[in-house]
Order: sequence, then C-alpha cells, then structure tokens
Amino acid sequence: MNYLYIEDLYIVDINKKYYLLDTACPISYFADGFLLLNEIKYESQKPIVLIDRLEKLSKRIHLNLSGIIGFDIIKNTGLYINKELKEISFEIRKIEGRTFNFKIAKYHQYEFIELTFDTYGLSRYGVYTYILDSGISKTLLAQSICSHSQYAYRKDIYYLALELNTPVDFVFETFKQADNEIHVEVAMSEDYEFLSQLEDVKAMGLIALNDVFEREIVIDTRNNQIIQK
Repeated sequence: MNYLYIEDLYIVDINKKYYLLDTACPISYFADGFLLLNEIKYESQKPIVLIDRLEKLSKRIHLNLSGIIGFDIIKNTGLYINKELKEISFEIRKIEGRTFNFKIAKYHQYEFIELTFDTYGLSRYGVYTYILDSGISKTLLAQSICSHSQYAYRKDIYYLALELNTPVDFVFETFKQADNEIHVEVAMSEDYEFLSQLEDVKAMGLIALNDVFEREIVIDTRNNQIIQK
C-alpha cells in the first residue's frame, strides 16, 4: 500500500482512508471502530488523548485522518517501508542492510520499541536507551543544552501536542550500536514535564523513524531487529 509523507510523518493510505503510523503509540485508534488489515480485524480503543490528537493533526495537515496505527498492530505484523517507492506494508521482509537490535519495553500495560545506543556529539556521552517514534518529525533528546523542538512537546509519555510551535535549536549527534551508526540532527529539550515522563520509562529521548533510514527499513518484531539502508 502507499503512504503520504507530510511534515515528516507517515500517513498510510488504506482504501482511501488515512491513518497516522505511530510506532511509539502503544495502542491504536480508529474512528470507524475497527481496521481491516491483512485480512485481520483490529478493534479500536477510544482514549481521549488519541481522539484529540487526531483532530488536531487533521486540521494541521489539512487531511481528514481516520485513525492511528500504533505499536500493538506493528508488534503483531512487523513493518516494511520503502521511501523511494512510497510503499509501506505490515509484514517482515528480507533486505540487506545495517542491523540494529532493539527490545520491546513495557510501561504499565503498554509496549514500545526501545533502542540502546552509544551516544556521541554535544549530548552527554554514554550508553542510553531511546524510544523509536514514527509520530514525531525530529529526533529529540532529553538534555537541557538547547531549546525545545518543534513538534516535540508530549502531552503524556507517548502522544504529541501538535498545536504547539516553539523556537527550534538543533545539534548534530551520532548514535552507535556495535559497528553500525546513525548520524542525525536532533533537538534537545528544556521541558521539565517532558523530561520527567521519559524518566518514567527510563528513556533518554525519542529517535524519529524518518532519521533512521534513507531508502528502506524493516522492523522485525520476531527477532527484535531493525534492518535499514
């Protein structure tokens, strides 16, 4: 199936209905109450924060969104994205590329992808964990070196408040795992509410999915690996 790439977000086109892809959102929401994907019916939950987020994002990007596809579905199916073809599929494909291992972390009853990297750059050096987030436009670190990132303010642990825009400062960072590395431009936050929420899940920031790969990516939830090129 195809997807739209709007404000660095992945909007999946399923039978001319549009859904935000959000790897860091632990549950899915569908305005119709369900989504039929790969001949499997997924029922919707109705948390107020997701309904509110979907309405605000729809207004912002001038597109009527029908729901959010979260990690509960991605964990079940795996994920493949081809940027050149604007193709997305909820399956695990074999591709050749760099491999990053992850773990499926749990916070209360919710699950999400957690990556562990050696961090090099203007942030504090060391080994830290980060949440993989396709619902954010820019990688965000929980450091107080510079100002708050555009789109980065979180209402709670997982969900963006996209109506807020604040001044943006970015720095260059390198994330390494074994012999593989990612070079990205990131924002660092002075938002104490945001920092305290990441502390709750023992994460040092959000790695934006669009920063992780250039052409193709597979999120293999059977082997807990990301293969990208």
